[in-house]
Amino acid sequence: MLIPLDHGTFESHYSAYLRVSRSVREATIKNYLSDARMFWAFVQSEEPTALKFALTQKTLAKYVAWLTSKGLASNSIARNLSSLRSLIRYLSTQDSETESFPPLLGSPRVHAAPPSFLNETQIRGLLDGPDLSTLWGLRDACILEILYSTGVRVSELTQIDRDSVNLDGSTIKVLGKGAKERMVFLTQKSQNLLVRYLLGIKELGTFPLTGTQPLFVNRKNGRLSNRSIQRIIKGYAKNAGIDPSTHPHTLRHSFATHMLDGGASLSSVQKLLGHSTTRATQVYIHPSLEKARDVYHNAHPRATKRPTKNRRESTL
Repeated sequence: MLIPLDHGTFESHYSAYLRVSRSVREATIKNYLSDARMFWAFVQSEEPTALKFALTQKTLAKYVAWLTSKGLASNSIARNLSSLRSLIRYLSTQDSETESFPPLLGSPRVHAAPPSFLNETQIRGLLDGPDLSTLWGLRDACILEILYSTGVRVSELTQIDRDSVNLDGSTIKVLGKGAKERMVFLTQKSQNLLVRYLLGIKELGTFPLTGTQPLFVNRKNGRLSNRSIQRIIKGYAKNAGIDPSTHPHTLRHSFATHMLDGGASLSSVQKLLGHSTTRATQVYIHPSLEKARDVYHNAHPRATKRPTKNRRESTL
């Protein structure tokens, strides 16, 4: 593969490729560029004066060892290798002699942490936090309700425009990863809050009402950012006495877990979350399995009974 001499130009072209050809989100592009810099640092350490570099199974194994020596955890190394596959794919479009990504023997095992989620009592405390007598309280209530009742990612939520909302059909069109569109469903509570919020926006008179305007805006009429929503949720979590590490993805995790607990099929939750396969959705099975185990132990006549605080909850 060709080693770029002008890394600034290379990163500009690589970013454009990721953005246009592969519809990669900006946050992911930043990670890819960071991992590419790491790889070029390794290449320079291996062959400081070379203009081309051969990526073989041996050099790839050395790269993993080099990353380990830098203190990277196995999950970070696995992510870096995934980014490297994307880099190799791009380089092959620039140089036909670029090797394909070689197989890596003994690749680092990814230890996926179980997803954190809130129980129903915590969800109620969080969702009851906003002051519905103010426009911004209504906005925050809509945000919390939609994140929990639809399971959308925060990056999907911030990109929703007003014409993507169908109040008559109780749906919202969202743009997911890979620029894939999907429909999510509004609960009656979410729909009622949205109607009040949009009326409040209209009455204020300072926000354009055209359909291409962002659904959720800040006080300066700009599109609300991912970071702003993270701060909003952390603020309400703190007020509700919930773990301060609560973030938008916690509500997505809670949505998936509660759907499975309620009897939804894995494939239906997969579609609602926008996962391409059920493999990513399977991480939510564990807490549901624990609940099923408790039900079994408390309901089956041959099973050893487990103490429960609330007998009624164990039979749900």
